[in-house]
Amino acid sequence: MRKFLIILAAGGLALTWAQAPALPVLGQVFTPPAGLAPRTAQLQALERQLAAAGAHVAALRDGRGNQVHVYTDRAGRVFGLAWQGVSQPNLRTMLGAYFAAYRQAAARPHRRGPLEVTVDGLVVDLGGHPRDLRGRAYLKQAIPGGLTPAVVQ
Repeated sequence: MRKFLIILAAGGLALTWAQAPALPVLGQVFTPPAGLAPRTAQLQALERQLAAAGAHVAALRDGRGNQVHVYTDRAGRVFGLAWQGVSQPNLRTMLGAYFAAYRQAAARPHRRGPLEVTVDGLVVDLGGHPRDLRGRAYLKQAIPGGLTPAVVQ
């Protein structure tokens, strides 16, 4: 059983479920618990930008303490994920059917520094340093019209 936290930044309130909701998976439908909306000024501004295209963002915290932003289209399908924290989130789960292609492309030799993997419409960026790891993954073809990959942050 995995624990997942939903963070409401305004009041510093964190909700925990005894049984965690399903993790967001790229390309699949994800519905965050009802009644929770982004509370930070940054996420509120981002939500307004996404709303014009019928998209949404939810801020979650995984069991490892990573903050995860889940970007969904009008139908609730995840087109992007972004994270920051002390460790990498479970990419095998979050990338779902795209993990094998990501893993194969990431295994190719690359220079030191941030890693960018682009394969079959999937883009994964990884960077940061120990105890402050950041990344994002998105499906280019699934980004709603009127938005650019820059919204996945």
